[in-house]
Amino acid sequence: MKKFWLVMLPLIVFIAGVSFLYQGLFSDPRQLDSQATGKAVPAFSLPDLMAANTMYTEAALTGQVTILNVWGVWCITCAVELPYLTQLREDEGVRFVGCILIRISIRTSVPRA
Repeated sequence: MKKFWLVMLPLIVFIAGVSFLYQGLFSDPRQLDSQATGKAVPAFSLPDLMAANTMYTEAALTGQVTILNVWGVWCITCAVELPYLTQLREDEGVRFVGCILIRISIRTSVPRA
């Protein structure tokens, strides 16, 4: 009986995973509700990279369709998405605010005293 479950349990988990992924292939993400719908925008204040005297806050962007994109210079997919976001701005008039993340430093070891 133990041998039966050693074979069947991974098979059941595999079938459940495949059915979950298969269902995702045919669902339209535009039909799903966003987690942010109906919630207030968190407070933020970001400087404009091109105009030193300009600051972006949640109050300044209220009532406008705005994409706030944070990306890194090392990020390949960020560079790929930039032409699409530019086209969205030109075709639909969506305001595009970008923040460049130049470096993230992650310490993987604890220094010894």
